[in-house]
Amino acid sequence: MAVRCSTDLTVVGGGLAGVCAAVAAAREGLQVALVGNRPVLGGNASSEIRVWTRGATGGGSRYGEEMGILGELKMENLYKNPDSNPYLWDAIILDFVAREKNIKLFLNTHVHSVDMAAPNTIAGLRAFQIGSELELAFDSPFFVDATGDGTVGFLAGAHYRMGRESRAEFGEAFAPLVADGASQGSTIFFHTKRLLQPVKYVAPGFAYSRDYVADLLNRGSRIVGPDMQGCDYWWFEFGGELDTIKDSETIAWELRRLVFGIWDYIKNSGEFPEAAYLTLDWIGSIPGKRGSRRLLGEHVLTQNDIMSQRQFSDAVCYGGWYLDYHPPGGIYSKEEPCEQIPVGLYHIPLRCLYSRNVHNLFMAGRDISTTYAAFASTRVMNTCALTGQAVGTATAVCLEKSKAPRELAQDEIEEIQQRLLLSDHYIPGVRNETADLALTAVVDGSSAKEFANVTAELTVSLEKPCFLVLPVMGNLCQVRLLVDCEAETELEYEIMLGDRREDYRPVKTVKHAVVPVSPGAKQWIDLKAGVTTENQSVFLRLGPDPRIRLWCSGEDLCPGVFLTPDFASRLVHYPCFQVDPGYPMYSPDNLRNGYNRPYGLPNMWVSRPVQQGTPEWVTLSFAEVSSVKEIRLYFDPNLDREIPSLRPERWAPFHRIYPQVKVPKELVKSYGIFAWVGGKWEQLAHAEENFQRLNVHRFSPVQTDRIRIEFYRTHGARCVRLFEVRVY
Repeated sequence: MAVRCSTDLTVVGGGLAGVCAAVAAAREGLQVALVGNRPVLGGNASSEIRVWTRGATGGGSRYGEEMGILGELKMENLYKNPDSNPYLWDAIILDFVAREKNIKLFLNTHVHSVDMAAPNTIAGLRAFQIGSELELAFDSPFFVDATGDGTVGFLAGAHYRMGRESRAEFGEAFAPLVADGASQGSTIFFHTKRLLQPVKYVAPGFAYSRDYVADLLNRGSRIVGPDMQGCDYWWFEFGGELDTIKDSETIAWELRRLVFGIWDYIKNSGEFPEAAYLTLDWIGSIPGKRGSRRLLGEHVLTQNDIMSQRQFSDAVCYGGWYLDYHPPGGIYSKEEPCEQIPVGLYHIPLRCLYSRNVHNLFMAGRDISTTYAAFASTRVMNTCALTGQAVGTATAVCLEKSKAPRELAQDEIEEIQQRLLLSDHYIPGVRNETADLALTAVVDGSSAKEFANVTAELTVSLEKPCFLVLPVMGNLCQVRLLVDCEAETELEYEIMLGDRREDYRPVKTVKHAVVPVSPGAKQWIDLKAGVTTENQSVFLRLGPDPRIRLWCSGEDLCPGVFLTPDFASRLVHYPCFQVDPGYPMYSPDNLRNGYNRPYGLPNMWVSRPVQQGTPEWVTLSFAEVSSVKEIRLYFDPNLDREIPSLRPERWAPFHRIYPQVKVPKELVKSYGIFAWVGGKWEQLAHAEENFQRLNVHRFSPVQTDRIRIEFYRTHGARCVRLFEVRVY
């Protein structure tokens, strides 16, 4: 007799997509069963496999870092696990789920069959729990397949695909001419540690020989070394030419032979004498899988949707990782290990997140409805997590409105989008339109940062051209830059514009000019602009001119303004500049514009530098006395830097992306919230050690016409930064 679990929603898959789906639904008040067939949560990001989490920021999108429920997890990990210990990361995810009282968690539980109420409706799932030897049955009105392999959908008869579509089917330039069953392969990672004495290594008999490994390395772009480990070896890839589900054990065995053979090569080939003191500290027991089944929804996301950044009315999340193609032959291929084609932020519609023929099945994670060519971008874990939060929230609306998933995309999409935005789940171009008292409040503040930077701390050479990015509120007549100049010259510059507010990429040139510069130190030069744009960024391409050095500050004092050598690089500087006319770019009024991250403009309030003992503050005044019971604050964790789950200290030598390795200094650390009640300020909430971007404060209703928020300390930044205040 099976032990039965009846809930509002059953989520199958314990990776980040499944975790975010379960938490989102639980916070909407649903009773949720979260079922995973591994002993830990986190999927490929867990200590079992140890893949770092990547997403839009890693793919080059400025201010694209994924927040929402995943953001909470990442921020908590920065605070509690700054050394990125993978076992502590496991514990943080587990604790995060355990705090949700509406979630029943089932680990080591594998779903093996599906009961159907009708040909197109799931009645329940049957599973076996390893260790306890229990048979379990899960009943609920709705189900989420977050298995990665599309297991639930497959068992339920959902339409799906594996392999690559032909180029002609969807008109995708990066698809093969002829359809095939190929996919991306799997990888097993290993980690090492250095000891005080030499360590002998004798390879197991099944390991590939050193000569065999040397031949593989000679195929090109496959580098090994004693200082490399874990995700540095992502290209130990195999299985893309096999069936990644049916042949999973064959793939795992081959990867073990490769990994132990490669370690033998490092230790015993004589190429790396410094490896004598290294020993294996950890090796993955199961491969990290990249691809398998993709369940089909009412829309199939294509490469063309991504490249054109198609706008969907039913958008519920976004992606931004490269179109990241790996040869199916993996380590045995003579092709480059991967080809990464940059994309901008793109919409993922709700219609890709539910089955087109199983009426109560949602999908989240790798198995959402895409072509193979589009899957190359959507497959990364940050994007997968966003799809999980979207379907967990959508399920709640289904139950409340008594509607099937396919009805939501037309009838209830605004409701879903607004709930997602409320929980800090970004959807490019969608703004807050809830019954938020702050939207119509009069906002005042203690100060506002001037839109200029005169803090000169270091210089950057224009030996190579650089792009200066400036947000513009309408007209830009002139830009002033602080420079050193060695000899008489004429600085060439171009003024360029983008075509989307969520993108920070120049598309078209609107002006080309030169400005004479005389020899001298710390002199302001004037660049004539004469450009008008509607609340977007302007890009100035400067130089090259080796005689000129630009003065910069060592800190981002003016969010949204930066200098970068190119748009593939994250090595940014913060230039000294002034503009004519000046703008109230960082006004407190930004707190009610409906956006809680940069979108064209920075969309934040920035105070003057915080004075010791004197708090900065904002007040929101309402037209009449109102009942207030909830306040939400959306702070700035520097959304232009990746917040990784694992091993950030090793990124800088191998990547041009510099990750956040501790609680961001821009984040507000200490603050208090007050309401004007009975002729005095009454404290409603206080935070002393904040480490989250989104802070939600609920309290007994108070009657007030004014809210005041005082900010006492940041985690190290000179100014207070705040994107949005919501009052309900």
